[in-house]
Amino acid sequence: MKDAILLILAIIGIYVVLPVLILWLRDKIFDRPMTKEQMDEYSRRFRERLANPDFSALEEHFGHALPLPLKSLYANSEELNRDGDFEVVPPAGADATDPSYVAFYNPADAESLEHNFHDADAYFAFADDGCGNAYIIDPRETDPPVMFHDHETGEIEPVAPSLSGFLSWERRESEG
Repeated sequence: MKDAILLILAIIGIYVVLPVLILWLRDKIFDRPMTKEQMDEYSRRFRERLANPDFSALEEHFGHALPLPLKSLYANSEELNRDGDFEVVPPAGADATDPSYVAFYNPADAESLEHNFHDADAYFAFADDGCGNAYIIDPRETDPPVMFHDHETGEIEPVAPSLSGFLSWERRESEG
């Protein structure tokens, strides 16, 4: 009887306690929130990457020269460093009826390709809505259409017929 109880306790320990302990340790070791210093360093590095695009790495990745409107965007430091999120408002009569919410622009480098929910072999995410959804283009086109990729559903919806058009649309402070 004593051996049976020990066996049951050992089984409970192996199948219940040990997995819970492993998950708890994993959370403590790997999922720790960033410190203020780490956040500051991440922000500094992000701004540095944004200000110093690596077009050659992207062109090598996509096997094609990047479109001029994309290069123009990354040459416009005022636009890239907007103070806060904003909405891009389509002109009256455009196919798109709702403004597009943009939280930030993504750096144009190989590292940006590593952290995405979409097909990084076909699209480049130049902007983000802050919730993981991306404004994407096919960088192999001369003036590609802008599309919105919803990372939860995987759906890709058209936003603007061209990147140059999207970049020329009115910007206004976000209402949300």
